[in-house]
Amino acid sequence: MKLVTEKNVTTAALRELLSVLGIEAKSLKLEDPAVMRELERQCLTCQRKAECAYHLAQGTAIEHYEDFCPNSYTLNDVVRTTKYTRV
Repeated sequence: MKLVTEKNVTTAALRELLSVLGIEAKSLKLEDPAVMRELERQCLTCQRKAECAYHLAQGTAIEHYEDFCPNSYTLNDVVRTTKYTRV
């Protein structure tokens, strides 16, 4: 049961970070499921969830995610493609 709860919390945090970055999580998942699965996998095994949660709650994630997020390189690539970003 703990794994299911942790995955739900992790998925929610990832979706929130994607939103902060202007990325449509639903579009990314539909169009590039492998990338979304990799983002989710990295998030689930991340050791810095508390720092992520803190910055999401404070509204400072966009300024700091590159300092702690193991997905930062992939997220930056996704942002650069603009394929999944909101207009």
